[in-house]
Amino acid sequence: MANALKIKATRNGYRRAGYGFSIDEERTIPFSELTDEQIEALKADKKLIVIKVDDPDVAKKDAEKKAAEKKDAKSKGKPDADAEKKAKEEAEAKAKEEAEAKAKAEAAKKANGGNK
Repeated sequence: MANALKIKATRNGYRRAGYGFSIDEERTIPFSELTDEQIEALKADKKLIVIKVDDPDVAKKDAEKKAAEKKDAKSKGKPDADAEKKAKEEAEAKAKEEAEAKAKAEAAKKANGGNK
């Protein structure tokens, strides 16, 4: 599956979507660095030769970036999916306990004829 665009210009010093291109050198830009609008602009430009590619270097860099972001999120104390699930279960259990205690108190009140 393609993860980048390999681009070469048909003339030197050509710019599009915030990037510079030349005749002599192909430039590989990961999809992760481009917006959908930039991708469409690059593909539609007749002065550029644009090819979708599966670049192993881009895949490696993307994987490293995701791993670093995950590590950074954990170090900043952001809960992961398991912690969020556990917190939700604990909140639901507490709410259930409170509802049962309230129902029990109401039943006791009713059994005493409405008197405390």
